[in-house]
Amino acid sequence: MRDYMPQATPMQPAIEATRLEAWSLFLRAHSDVIRVLDRELEEKRGLSLTAFDVLVHLGHRGNPWRMHELAESLVLSRSGATRLVEKLERDGLVTRTIDEGDRRGIQVSLTPHGIKTIRRALPVHHRGIRDHFTQHLTDTEAAHLCSALTKIIAANTPVDHRAIGGTPAPAASSRVAATGSSRLEVS
Repeated sequence: MRDYMPQATPMQPAIEATRLEAWSLFLRAHSDVIRVLDRELEEKRGLSLTAFDVLVHLGHRGNPWRMHELAESLVLSRSGATRLVEKLERDGLVTRTIDEGDRRGIQVSLTPHGIKTIRRALPVHHRGIRDHFTQHLTDTEAAHLCSALTKIIAANTPVDHRAIGGTPAPAASSRVAATGSSRLEVS
């Protein structure tokens, strides 16, 4: 074992090599696929993957999101989400309004231009998911991967986010844009 690697103890057992390799490969695959999906959306539609993710989240919900809920669902800091939403608003893709129920809150909604942008970007994104991810998996491998990742998400989703009507946990909600679900209902 390398000098910098801690020694296993009864209180801190070592991570089995195959499991550690799975972790490393998961991180590498995620990073590589996200990078190429982001590049393709930028090149073909002038839209970052993060901006696309915001638009997809807003489209799935169908009604306005409170700014803090959107930030949590996207795994962004509130300031990062605010800057991104401000840019999307300048681009005419979203609107921000004062929450009438809580005047301290801001709600974010898609504009008709935002809806058109999603519709133009979805085929590019779906093609990217197919080309860089799904075509490399058999149906059985995809089912096993879904099962394993669902277990991991469930084990790491805070209980307060699992409640019905609660804000989706970041890991679960980021799956929406990552899958490019065709269930997106934008009218």
